[in-house]
Order: sequence, then structure tokens, then C-alpha cells
Amino acid sequence: MFILKENGLPDLNTKNIDGKRHYLVPDPRSGEESALAYPSITTLLGWYSAPGIANWRKKVGAEEANKITTQAARRGTSVHKIVEDYITNQISEDYLRSMMPTYKEDYLKFKEVIDEHIGNIYGIETALWSHKLHVAGRADCIAEWDGELSILDWKTSRKIKKREYIENYFLQGTFYAKAYGELTGQEVKVLNIVMVPQGESPIIFTEKVSDWENKLTQYVKKWYKEVKNLTF
Repeated sequence: MFILKENGLPDLNTKNIDGKRHYLVPDPRSGEESALAYPSITTLLGWYSAPGIANWRKKVGAEEANKITTQAARRGTSVHKIVEDYITNQISEDYLRSMMPTYKEDYLKFKEVIDEHIGNIYGIETALWSHKLHVAGRADCIAEWDGELSILDWKTSRKIKKREYIENYFLQGTFYAKAYGELTGQEVKVLNIVMVPQGESPIIFTEKVSDWENKLTQYVKKWYKEVKNLTF
């Protein structure tokens, strides 16, 4: 059974601004709740990956791209929910029997990794924000990984992905680590991305937060300058 520790962080509401998801966060000067709107880290990083996705859609064709995207989203959402239910101690025999075979296969692979590495849990789907970076988001999991506090993310994939193709995952995790440290005073030095490619064994990408901090800051500043016409 996993132990979930309270982190004391409130949940956040979201709002679409210019078609982009923003989180409504407290104003540190006035203390007013939901006074500031910070862009989602996934929205911000998605701006950088959009040209590559557009090229891929053009290459495979709109119909095939939509099919792949829909299937991937359905699988990712479903397996995320199952993993979340497992680490919140909600999995039962009836639950397992009702699970789709393909999702059960993914779940069992994640479970193997989780059982080996995860200890106490400090957050699941935790809303995080940074007044230093003016960005917000929601972390899959904050937990002890081999005894060290870590940002964790669960990823399903159609095929094995090379490290150089998933830098956005590391930047996203780095943001969660920095935001969690800013809000709680607890430094997070490591992030672990657990990926389950279809029909393959799990792959674990372990990264140092310090290796990605500068690039994250550069990405945030460029996004604000080119999208919002703001500097900070």
C-alpha cells in the first residue's frame, strides 16, 4: 500500500485565453486567489513542437494523423487513470477483470516499475505554479524514487523514442521540480520519465533537474517575448 503525504497545495482553475490554457493562480502581493493567469507548461512547450507535428501530419496525411493521435490520446488517458488508481490503492480484482487487455498489459508494465522504485507519494495530479517563471501546470506524480524525492511522469508510446526526441518531457518535468521547490521549500533534484512503448519493455529516462534549468528559462522567456510580447 502506498502512503500519500499531504503537500498543502491548493488546486487551480483553468481558463482559455487566446485559445491557450492558462491556470488561475494566487497573487503573492495581494493574496487574492485566482488573480493571475499563467500559461500551462504543456501549452508553452507545445508552441515549440508545433512545426514538427505539422510536418508529420503533412507526411502521413490528415486522416492517418487524426487516427494515430486519437488512439494515442485514448490509450494515454486510460492508462494514466489506471496507474493513478493503483498508486492511490484503488485497484481490486474486479477492477483488473474489467480492464481492457491492452490497457492491462500497459498497467502491469508500469506496476512492475512502480513496485520496484516508488516509496512515499507527495502529490498526484498536483497543480503547480511558479511566480519566477510565470508558468503553471499539473504534475502526474511527485514521489520518492529509490528514496529520493522526484518528479515522475507516465508515458505510453506507439514505439520506442530516443532521448533526443523527448526533450520537452524533461523540460516539463524540470518546471514541475522548480515550481514544487518554490512553493514548498523542498528541493527536487531528479526527474524520472517512465515510458511504455507498445509491445516493448518499460524504458526509464532519469534526468538531473540542474541539466535542464537554463534551457527551460530560455524557452519561457522566448515564448513570452514572441507570443505575449512581454519580457521579464
